[in-house]
Amino acid sequence: MKFSKTLLAIIFALSASYAFAQTKTLILPKPTPVPPPGNIKLLADYIHERKQGIDSAIGEISKKGGLVIRYDIGAMAGNYAMGIEGREKQNLL
Repeated sequence: MKFSKTLLAIIFALSASYAFAQTKTLILPKPTPVPPPGNIKLLADYIHERKQGIDSAIGEISKKGGLVIRYDIGAMAGNYAMGIEGREKQNLL
């Protein structure tokens, strides 16, 4: 009985110290910005953000409160639009 109370007290003390332990904040380096495609030179206040694509390069160029240009560059980028055009032509015939 005395052993179980001692064990319980040790577990409680370790739990309390773990709960109040300070954790270090991990500071990660800022990622290197990816330049816009095609050697585009951005105007002041415009930013380029690369997005995740499966088979093409996707991203956007934007300005806070302003214009947003989204792009999809790659070998398969236009195939979806061509597929829609083909289906529309079939329905018109």
